[in-house]
Amino acid sequence: MPTGYTHGVQNGEITTLHDFAMICARAFGATITMRDDPMGKKIPEKFEASDYHPKQIKEAEERLEWLKSLTTEQTEQEAKAQYEKKVNDHREYLERVALESSRYRKMLAQVQGWYPPDELKGIKDFMNDQLTKSFEFDCVGVSSSRPADIKQLTGGEWLLREMENVSKDIDYHTKAYAEEVKLVDDRNNWLTMLRASLPEAI
Repeated sequence: MPTGYTHGVQNGEITTLHDFAMICARAFGATITMRDDPMGKKIPEKFEASDYHPKQIKEAEERLEWLKSLTTEQTEQEAKAQYEKKVNDHREYLERVALESSRYRKMLAQVQGWYPPDELKGIKDFMNDQLTKSFEFDCVGVSSSRPADIKQLTGGEWLLREMENVSKDIDYHTKAYAEEVKLVDDRNNWLTMLRASLPEAI
């Protein structure tokens, strides 16, 4: 019985070492990410780094320029808006937890008030266990007090923190992109070596 790699040999579609090696290359090295792609999808002549990290760097640099352009009054407004959003998000979170807690408790009461035949005791215990664990994870220990990270910052404090965060983003994406470019270069070198080692396709 042929595999996904040998099917083309079996049916006569693949007749050269070159073509068979390029199909099998999907399970190795540079082309491992193509192993689940359809076999008919060609291996590219050259892999390219994605534009994700450069886009993130560009967005962060644009944000940094925007931050630098803000007046003192604007930084105060931004700090206040961020604080109000965090307070509102926390309030909504507590409301959601209270609602979920109520739902868990109601269902737990129904399960605990259910007296099935002994043969069904296992499922009752399982249901009880699942609800208890979920309740404990989602609802127990949630404090109604405001988290320590929700505090009113001055405009200057807010600006400094935002600029530090943006600088970290730029550093992270710059390093990640350099790593990705190196990985792509390594993949392309592997492909070049593979192609050079094979007889030319006829």
